[in-house]
Amino acid sequence: MQLLRFIREHVPSVWALRLLLLIRTPPLKTWSPGELVRELRASDLVVANVLTRFEDDGLVVIDPERRYRFAAGRELDELCDALADAYRLRPFAVRRAITAPDDQLTELADAFRIKDGRE
Repeated sequence: MQLLRFIREHVPSVWALRLLLLIRTPPLKTWSPGELVRELRASDLVVANVLTRFEDDGLVVIDPERRYRFAAGRELDELCDALADAYRLRPFAVRRAITAPDDQLTELADAFRIKDGRE
């Protein structure tokens, strides 16, 4: 399942999930690391590590003033939309997808299926 694969590859923690959902809204807003720390009530280290990973993964860009902005391409943006919807509808399933060992992924995949069977 594409969404589950996206979560496992790009969202290493619940902190990362929260940061990703925050940085995407509103579109084109730029954030300083300090603003993200305050908004998420997270540590500087957590935010810095997640931002570095997201930059490497092509989810955010950094401008010359060291401000971050969501900047994923169309495919990743659509997966982020799907992730936001899944988290709104099934927050515990999304959290389990982030934290579950790999051997439990098959059963988690069913939690993300929409009634018509599509991802």
